[in-house]
Amino acid sequence: MEELSLKLSEPIKHVDEEIKVLKFRCPTADDACKLGYPSVFGNEGLPVFNAKVVYAYLSELTALPPSVVKKIALPDVEKFKYFLSTFFTGSKKEAVALLNRF
Repeated sequence: MEELSLKLSEPIKHVDEEIKVLKFRCPTADDACKLGYPSVFGNEGLPVFNAKVVYAYLSELTALPPSVVKKIALPDVEKFKYFLSTFFTGSKKEAVALLNRF
């Protein structure tokens, strides 16, 4: 399975390792069944994100425990959530292109 990455604006610690680049796999249909959708469309047609679901995807796709995922800087979580939502509304190609702009 293809591994993707996102350079973190602020490194995080996991055990004795400093993580500067977040590595993760692409989400699958199984992930969506298990975790649910990270967003729904609101009244104005804009996505409304569920933070708990976004963090669950971060943990699942990176294989990092939730206690480590919660250390990720909010701007990096924001980048990840838009990347993630593109898988549900666009294509893998569009999601990877978005990720590469960050």
